[in-house]
Amino acid sequence: MPRYICTGLSKMALLDEIAESQGLTTPKFISTLYDEAIEINGQIPNFASMLRTTCALYLRRHRPAVGEQAALKQVAA
Repeated sequence: MPRYICTGLSKMALLDEIAESQGLTTPKFISTLYDEAIEINGQIPNFASMLRTTCALYLRRHRPAVGEQAALKQVAA
């Protein structure tokens, strides 16, 4: 997992982005996530870890495709 995900500001920026993509404010998104996790699991031993995992899964799903990666590398070169 990339190191930058673990920083508080990066994590909050990602949570803001995820919330916006869901049409929610960040506090409402986090609250909904918490409520759903409690409903499914009954408890959350480490909510911060769950938020980091949420960010990592979001980034994984939004990685550039292979062709896009090649184009980005050309632009950066």
